[in-house]
Amino acid sequence: MGLYDYRHVIANERTCYWLIHRLRWPEGVSCPRCQSREIWAMREGGLARYRCKRRQRHFSLRTGTVFERSRLPLTKWVLAIGLFRVGISARSLARAPRRRAGRLGAVAPAAGCGEKRCIAAQTAGTNRGG
Repeated sequence: MGLYDYRHVIANERTCYWLIHRLRWPEGVSCPRCQSREIWAMREGGLARYRCKRRQRHFSLRTGTVFERSRLPLTKWVLAIGLFRVGISARSLARAPRRRAGRLGAVAPAAGCGEKRCIAAQTAGTNRGG
């Protein structure tokens, strides 16, 4: 997928949410702690939150991912990941003047942290064989 193709993916928060949802749980939602598929699904503003029936714990799409505890919207995360994939470094994003960054907004200042999280996630996935 080229950078130009990402324009449809980052159209809005809901589109990014469901893209990441399909990538994270291609065979259905499971608890990130115990991998149980016995869950309750709850909707809040069109986005799902879940509760594991076995462990009685709430979780969401962001739980246990690089997006957890991040205030950035998923649209900016998906854009930053797309930029990293085509070879634009976090340093380049951070150096971009805000007036030139335009809609990137908070992506530029948070780029270093985002790139570190993405690299850590890729390394962890490689070590697990995924």
